[in-house]
Amino acid sequence: MVINVERVKAKERYNACTVGEWFAKLQALCETTGDNPFEVFQIYVDYGLRLHAAEPGYVHHDAPIHKGDMTVAISKAKLARRMIEAGVAKEIAPDALVPVHWRTPHEFHQSLFDLWIVRSNLEKVCQSLGDADAPWPDHDTNAANPTPPRTARALAARLNGRVHRQEELKRFLDEMDRVLEAGGYCWNRDNIAVTKADFCKVAKKQYANLNRFKDRTITNDLSKLGARFQPGSRNRKGNVLERLFLSPKLT
Repeated sequence: MVINVERVKAKERYNACTVGEWFAKLQALCETTGDNPFEVFQIYVDYGLRLHAAEPGYVHHDAPIHKGDMTVAISKAKLARRMIEAGVAKEIAPDALVPVHWRTPHEFHQSLFDLWIVRSNLEKVCQSLGDADAPWPDHDTNAANPTPPRTARALAARLNGRVHRQEELKRFLDEMDRVLEAGGYCWNRDNIAVTKADFCKVAKKQYANLNRFKDRTITNDLSKLGARFQPGSRNRKGNVLERLFLSPKLT
């Protein structure tokens, strides 16, 4: 095995490691608590964890890697691992490619687990989460506190928030179907005849909790719940849902 001495020195000097090395540590810690390491990984990204195409001091270290691309790669890697464990697809790689942008209109792709993490950035993320310790390779965490306590709580809050949001959307869809049927309209959640923006506007006024979320998040949930929008619908000053749910005459 050939050892790249300069790379080893860079890792020691800047206290950096690959995502693969760090994820192995995170996965081992999550096994003691039952947390999903990919979900915890995503929380770190949400709170500002940066990934790099190369170790500090090397070309491409500062190449932009967009947060959305990190999220997609984490989701794909999670799905690939799940499929491999289930024996559905044994030949696929338990990884995902991440687009890296570098001073040109073009981009190159790099394996998620071959990207790099700088420890100082990770520690800042952990501080913002309220974690007492940051998972790091070759570092023994507190035996009485094997995983960052706030990370598990942040994960639970994130999952609970998603579940609660989808429950409210399902209730609104049920209400919408009942009102449309009673009014003699010929469409329902299977072919919603207003725009996504108009739908979200009314849903947020019916359920104040939904105002915390972007329209894109809500429409993604609607897709998962089986709702579909009619193509070609246009925004209108007084759309059907506004008349049915927000008209003073109905209150």
